[in-house]
Amino acid sequence: MDKDGKHLELFDSLPNLSAAIKNASVIARFGRLRPRTGTVYYVAHENANYRLRCYETKQSKAKRIPIILVPPLMISADVFDVAPDNSAVTYLIDQGYSVWLVDFGSPEHQEGGLDKDLTDHVLAVNDAIDYVYAEKRVPVHLAGYCQGGIFCYLATAYRQSNNVASIVTFGAPVNIYKNFLPGVPDEVTTKVFETIGKVFPKRLTPTVIPANVTKNLFKLMSPTKEIKNWISFMGSLHDRDALLQTEEGRSFLGGEGFVAWPGPALHQFLSHMLVGNRLVSGGCIIEGRAISLTEITCPILAVIGSNDGIARGDAVRGIADAVPNAELFELPVTAGHMAIVVGSRALKNTWPPVAQWVQWREGKAEQPESIYALGEFADTAASTDSRNDALPTAMVKAAFGMSKGAISTVGDLLGITKDSVQAITSNFSTRLSHLSRLEKLNSESKVGFALALEEQAEKAPKNTYFLYDGRAHSYADASTRVDNIVRGLISIGVRTGDHVGIIMHARPSSLATIMAVNRLGAVAVLLRTMRSSSQLSTELKLGKVQHLIADPENADIAETSFTGQVYILGGFGRSQRELPENVIDMEKIDPARVALPDWYQPSPGKAKDVAFIMFSDRGANTRCDSVTNHRWALSALGTASSTALMASDTVYCWTPLHDPAGLLVSVSASLVAGARVAVAKNFNASSFWQEARGYGARVVFYAGCMLRELVDAPENKLEKGHSIRLFAGVGMPEALSKRVLERFRSVKVMEIFVARGSNAYLANVSCKKPGPVVQSIPGSSDIGLVYWDFEKNQPFLDAAGYLCPVPVGSVGMLLAKADTTAGHHDSQPIYNVFEKGDCWQVSGDLFMVDEDGEYRFIDKVVNLIHTEDDWLPTLAIENAVWELDSISTAAAYGLSIEGYSHEVPAAAVLLRGKAKLNAQELTDVVTRQLDKKSRPVVIRIMTSMPMTLGQQIRKQSLRDEGIPESALQRGKSFWLNPKTAKYEPLNKTSLAKLKASLNREKTLLKDGQTSTTKTTPKKQAASKPKTKSAQNKKSVQKPALKRPAPKKPTPKKPAPKKKVAFKKNAAPKKAVRRKKSNGQRPAIDNSLITDKIVSITEAAITEPNGGRPTLTETYNSGPLQGSTPRDVAIKPANLNPPHDAQIEEAVEGNTETG
Repeated sequence: MDKDGKHLELFDSLPNLSAAIKNASVIARFGRLRPRTGTVYYVAHENANYRLRCYETKQSKAKRIPIILVPPLMISADVFDVAPDNSAVTYLIDQGYSVWLVDFGSPEHQEGGLDKDLTDHVLAVNDAIDYVYAEKRVPVHLAGYCQGGIFCYLATAYRQSNNVASIVTFGAPVNIYKNFLPGVPDEVTTKVFETIGKVFPKRLTPTVIPANVTKNLFKLMSPTKEIKNWISFMGSLHDRDALLQTEEGRSFLGGEGFVAWPGPALHQFLSHMLVGNRLVSGGCIIEGRAISLTEITCPILAVIGSNDGIARGDAVRGIADAVPNAELFELPVTAGHMAIVVGSRALKNTWPPVAQWVQWREGKAEQPESIYALGEFADTAASTDSRNDALPTAMVKAAFGMSKGAISTVGDLLGITKDSVQAITSNFSTRLSHLSRLEKLNSESKVGFALALEEQAEKAPKNTYFLYDGRAHSYADASTRVDNIVRGLISIGVRTGDHVGIIMHARPSSLATIMAVNRLGAVAVLLRTMRSSSQLSTELKLGKVQHLIADPENADIAETSFTGQVYILGGFGRSQRELPENVIDMEKIDPARVALPDWYQPSPGKAKDVAFIMFSDRGANTRCDSVTNHRWALSALGTASSTALMASDTVYCWTPLHDPAGLLVSVSASLVAGARVAVAKNFNASSFWQEARGYGARVVFYAGCMLRELVDAPENKLEKGHSIRLFAGVGMPEALSKRVLERFRSVKVMEIFVARGSNAYLANVSCKKPGPVVQSIPGSSDIGLVYWDFEKNQPFLDAAGYLCPVPVGSVGMLLAKADTTAGHHDSQPIYNVFEKGDCWQVSGDLFMVDEDGEYRFIDKVVNLIHTEDDWLPTLAIENAVWELDSISTAAAYGLSIEGYSHEVPAAAVLLRGKAKLNAQELTDVVTRQLDKKSRPVVIRIMTSMPMTLGQQIRKQSLRDEGIPESALQRGKSFWLNPKTAKYEPLNKTSLAKLKASLNREKTLLKDGQTSTTKTTPKKQAASKPKTKSAQNKKSVQKPALKRPAPKKPTPKKPAPKKKVAFKKNAAPKKAVRRKKSNGQRPAIDNSLITDKIVSITEAAITEPNGGRPTLTETYNSGPLQGSTPRDVAIKPANLNPPHDAQIEEAVEGNTETG
């Protein structure tokens, strides 16, 4: 009965009922009342993946514009030609277009159809473009519906827009995440989907989605409309003519229009589009090539349905972030997902503007009024969507919030700080597995670089691991290549434990050779690529190289420097591969003919075994560092955990493989995390953005000053929409780090510190504090900070002969506890440091531990500036000078001037582009940021900086250069005139004035010291009230260090900090040192906290805390952070922290404490 209370016409009479039964029986038997009638076409071209329909059946004198229609997966190609009166094909033909259609067919009815993947469909569209262009000889226009639009994007990017005039997409979501969790950041959504993917059993992944499942899914999306259609159908069942009018659309939606979705295509869609979101980030792999939508340069029109629940507006407009190099437009229509292209509304609202837009792009019409530049249309539905975003956003925040409590408990068990733990709450299961694996490592554990490759190749053989020069290499491919090289190494006589030198540029063969050496159990000696034969000879000698392998580019220098046989790997298949006469080409070795010896065992290395030997510069000398498998695991697993690497991530390595930041950090962390790693081919800003977007980089690893190339370069249009979330690496100056954060506001910077020759690993996991502030991670060696005598380069000792830990807020030398079971140490260890029998290694780096237990890097000891009465750190000077926008790079160092016995602070700077250094601006910033004795006396303007291969400035080279003649030329240097307190040009005349002022200052300083020593203590004693520390001065100043009777420790209540008076320029007291009875402790810098210098002038011993000796010190200038030290960097079992150490502070001038 209808709404008026009358019966439906079906039941009004027996003839109607009879006709309805007849029509229903025919439909039930054949599915339709008459055969389908579609637009006439012929198959112009076909291959295993598709058939190309051509609807241009009649010859025409007029040139028709070719347009290729591309259907999606799951839906038949007839979606563009549903019925004669509801056909996009017919409309376009009537408008004068040459219409072609890509028909993927029905996979369930084709041989091998269910084995097709995403690449097959993209290559089909690419092949269709080639064919149509060959036929028409003009660029073609592409029009793709839903996933068909995605195929059009990828095919155009694959061919770099060659012979493509424009792209039109209908409901094609680019940023898929905006469909599922709108309002939630993409990074969070990625973690959610990857977590779901890990817990979802792979065996449950369907091999095919049948057509009827797709049909039912479409119906369930609009159940109300489906019920209305069913009622309408039943009401017309007796009327054959009415049924015929709607039969084509009804039959299409009833099942004829849906086809199966092949399992491989589904899996690739999920990994590329859903988990990886690679349409936005880049790095889709098509036929072994990494592509990005940034390669699209032709105009794009995106048709957006306001009621589309499958491709929401924000998801479709994601093309703006993915394609920065093309003109982008949008056509908003009031329709759902299917009605965008099918139905009477589509013929009225969609296809006419599209046809006119193509004419406009061909220069034959004006821009349609209904088409806007992408993002300019005010979509009222967007506000509704944003209101609906609140629920998923709240759900995700709640889930992550609940995890923090559990993570904090785990952190307590692992012994890491709360901030560090909460910083790793995301991707928790993966990080916890890395950390627990580190905790379980011992010297006998089987671990190694090549073993990690075996594990990944077994777990995900087809996944991409290595990206280079636009090509992708899977884990299985890499493992096979490594096995082949192993056989080649065996054939040339390499055995387990041999030292194999490798001098190769970053390339797949280089990585495979390093892994092969590791899989064989030999030691890979990673020689730095350089043009100095003498330097290479030094490294060959230090590394004790027995066999040398080079790539073609380094063949000549290898043969010149090495006395033994040189072997060549890599570059095979190139048209030009000229090699020296005496080298042996390993690419000619047939691995199938090499028999493996009985002793061969793949990846036999244990944690204690040496895996690699690397080299670095220590001043003018070359340092040789041995890297054990344990240290490799610490760097790999520690970095993977600290940076929260996921399998969907792509890591961009901008550092060479012979650098620790390249091999141990970037490449190895990617391997253990199952992520991709892309190795840079060139080192410049333009190639960086091209490769980073092409590979879809999310984490970028740097070394030293590398990122200066990015911040100094003009803004690149590829920067817009990039997916980089983290810059991580080693040795970036703090000032440069600030510039990086200012330039790329959505990116974090994580500094990593690995103490050479030890298993100490620290990283700025929380990324909350700016600059080089790091925390130790679980599995890392214990670390401690101790007082150090810079003059003698040895530690201070207490009365019992142990080293003296520094309190919180003080600067000390970083020590790392040595692994006594390893059997080797790169640097001389120190025994009996904090207790009997313990063994520690000196890092050569100065740190300060803060109240949160985090370590701030102060400087390297070798870089300290030794002035007349102080040791100055260089980083504070660099940070001050670097504040000038005209400065690109700054390096502070100690400068020796003829006739002056000590160093003076100096700085060398590089200017940005055509910028000039303003002397007044320089004076202002230096005066404001630095105290008098820290201000650089000389500032040189360099045309280039002496750099290591790891992009670290060679400060020793600047020291050795002194003030060359070239620095005295006009505009090349400035000096700080003490009379005017301003920077003035430095030339030969002013250099003489500089020398005279230094000698005069030295004379005045000596005279001032003599008088001050006699008078200052009385003045200070009179002006400051006596405190507990002042009352204990007599015991501190006793020349004889006698040990009083032990006292029982009494608990002390925490007291607020006090400003304590201390003696200024007190006479030296007797202090305990190694085999030294008297002397003055040199300055320890604390300028990053207070911008003042702390100088230790004496060390005495008292006995608080039950008779355990601790350090008591007085300082001759500058405040120390915190009057009373509350903690030490590390607390060995038998060492009481010096909570009651008596420390006296001398506050000179108008000083502010940190």
